Amino acid sequence: DQTGTNGSGAIVQTATNQADAVTSIGATLAALGGANNVAYGVVGTNGSALGINPGSGFTEISEQKPAEGTSTILEALFAANQTAPSASWSGSFAAAILAIEIKAGP
Repeated sequence: DQTGTNGSGAIVQTATNQADAVTSIGATLAALGGANNVAYGVVGTNGSALGINPGSGFTEISEQKPAEGTSTILEALFAANQTAPSASWSGSFAAAILAIEIKAGP
């Protein structure tokens, strides 16, 4: 859905979560508003090595270390017919997740 300012019509709902010293994190959305909508998640950790694993039913889009000298790792993931984006990794790190329901176009 490309309606709204800069495609804002595609954002149906969001959920967030953050924690210190964890090996996984997730955020739960309410039931998706349409059969063609998808759940998208962005996870960030302060871990120093790549190796974030998407939660059950989710597919990793990309995993990146944004800049030299930082210990931040970012991962993007998505799934259809799922409402709880999550990810896990080895080691205990601070982490945050943003979950978004993206509305399909007409």
